Amino acid sequence: MREFLKQLFVPQEKNNFRAKLLQPSFLAFLVGIFLLNQVSLNLIALAKPGVLGYVSDITPEAIVRLTNQERAKRNLPPLRESSLLDEAARRKAADMFAFDYWAHSSPSGRTPWSFFKEVGYNYVVAGENLAKDFSNPDAVVAAWMKSSTHRANILDERFQDIGVAVVEGTLNGYKTTLVVQLFGTPSQVMKEKEKKIAAGVGVEERNNPPLPQETFVSQSSSLGKKVINPMVITKGISGFLFGLIAGAILADTYFVFRNRVHRFSGRNLAHAGFLAVVFFLIFLSQQGVID
Repeated sequence: MREFLKQLFVPQEKNNFRAKLLQPSFLAFLVGIFLLNQVSLNLIALAKPGVLGYVSDITPEAIVRLTNQERAKRNLPPLRESSLLDEAARRKAADMFAFDYWAHSSPSGRTPWSFFKEVGYNYVVAGENLAKDFSNPDAVVAAWMKSSTHRANILDERFQDIGVAVVEGTLNGYKTTLVVQLFGTPSQVMKEKEKKIAAGVGVEERNNPPLPQETFVSQSSSLGKKVINPMVITKGISGFLFGLIAGAILADTYFVFRNRVHRFSGRNLAHAGFLAVVFFLIFLSQQGVID
């Protein structure tokens, strides 16, 4: 084993003065390991939905607070949380789980604005931000702020209200947490309705069709059982492979300078450096997706 590790990392006569780890055949083997890991995760997701997933500590209150903090930094007025928009956001999240899609519009063509109308929120302007697979609220808002379109929603001066839903369920075979953030400014009819409610005047409520019980997931629901986070597995393997390649490159560089070895080609080392960068970027990749 010691001799094998020595040939793996240290250039010597037995490995033609090129660490085995930096030779094309071994690099291809490492890439194969990484690809096998990704394929295995996809097969597990298909064969046993719900085994893989992302557990989060995100709450709607935290999303609203962080959003208003970003607005405060630009001297913008805070958004007021709307119970109607909260309900519309929950219904949108439930719809994505029910019909297994991740987009602003459903495969049938249903738009986000239909959920506004469904709960009786009449608006003059509205917006939507989506996120999934994040583990904490700071990362969600930070990702939105890095995107020009999502940032525009958060900092839009026209918006007055906000609604947020954080819902857990299974999407495309993975346990995940969806974050739906809705923005709106009510029309004059909506403003008058809210004034009457505040004054205690009876207002006829619109009947909202109930969601199917089997598809609705409560905002405070729990995943119930521990799931395997695929991002952690991918980062672990990427980090291990990156460490191997980086170690081999350092050993090879030390050997070349110490022994003043002259080589006709540095192609293998260049390839190893390229792969190391790729693995390093994957290892540092941010968890979560926004839309």
